[in-house]
Amino acid sequence: MLCAVALVAVTGTALAAYNPWRLVRLERFGRPTAVTAALFVAPLLLGVAVWLVVRDWVARGIVAGAALLLAGALCVGGIPLSVVFSRSGEGPPVSTTVLAVAPGGRFELVDVRYSDFGFVRDVLRIRSRAGLRSRESAQVLACFRRSYEEQAAPDRVLRSARFVDDTRVELAARDGVAWTTTFDPRTLVAAATLPRGCTG
Repeated sequence: MLCAVALVAVTGTALAAYNPWRLVRLERFGRPTAVTAALFVAPLLLGVAVWLVVRDWVARGIVAGAALLLAGALCVGGIPLSVVFSRSGEGPPVSTTVLAVAPGGRFELVDVRYSDFGFVRDVLRIRSRAGLRSRESAQVLACFRRSYEEQAAPDRVLRSARFVDDTRVELAARDGVAWTTTFDPRTLVAAATLPRGCTG
């Protein structure tokens, strides 16, 4: 039973970190903290299972020590490993905010905020609203990047975001310039992106 729990924990978090279907509900289970916790707990559970079967006290001590060492090693390596294999290729977001919902209620625009060294980066993506089957687009619709210390340029600050209709999104920067694009409701891929704040 303990071995099965350990296997399910490791397999589940690995699948959630990779998340090829981009299911929104799996996101939290694929974050570095969840992966690290699973990698830490799994060898401990296996160690307890072996410890319960083995009768010799010396062997029990060896099993317990090996389980603790393995758990520590996997815990230390868990965060960078989970980031490398995560679908976003970066650490966990600071926050996720729904900016707008389509008139028909089938889609939403989310702002996934990351904290880089000295910068805040807002990554906008389109999501479907389908309960447990809700998905997030693999495509970054737009980025807005600004410094903590300096006053951000008006074209780098998002003023508003809205759905013009069920498959068309409009973004407006603080400088008043609006930008509009459409997206495929099946794949969630937009016809055009606004990547000016994604790099540099």
